[in-house]
Amino acid sequence: MTAEEKGLVGSDYFAKHPTVPISSIVADVNLDMPILSYAFEDMTVFGADRSTLGPIVAQAVGTLGVTMSPDPDPAQGIFVRSDHYRFVQQGVPSVFLWPGQKGPGKAATAEFFAHRYHQPADDLSQPIDWAQGIRFVDANYAIARAIADGDARPRWNKGDFFGLLYNGYGAK
Repeated sequence: MTAEEKGLVGSDYFAKHPTVPISSIVADVNLDMPILSYAFEDMTVFGADRSTLGPIVAQAVGTLGVTMSPDPDPAQGIFVRSDHYRFVQQGVPSVFLWPGQKGPGKAATAEFFAHRYHQPADDLSQPIDWAQGIRFVDANYAIARAIADGDARPRWNKGDFFGLLYNGYGAK
């Protein structure tokens, strides 16, 4: 995806002009800007409570010995502010994962947003714990594999606001 900061331009284009029929895209797992400067103890998964992706994600992150935590700041509206949301608007169940805020996570997240996010210091010279990157990728691979190998396509939870709004599979 490109031009996320310019209004989710790349994901908007792809979601509206996919390389396969949109009905063939059963889920979207967004990996935008994980903060990997600390050993994460939990994962914040935006959108997990909206579809059957939630239990898939819980099982995948559980293999890392971590749990899922709720959105620490719902007023920020993170669920509607990253590339996965353009897929939500096409009715595709979606999740967006971040290393969570338990343990050292809250301080690391605050430091990132105060001193790095959208600033020149947001580059590869910042402290990155590459072992955490491997853990993060492992969790996301497990999620994608479980979706691909699942007996049924992910579906919106019955009555979910976004599922109903965008006519998503299972919401009615």
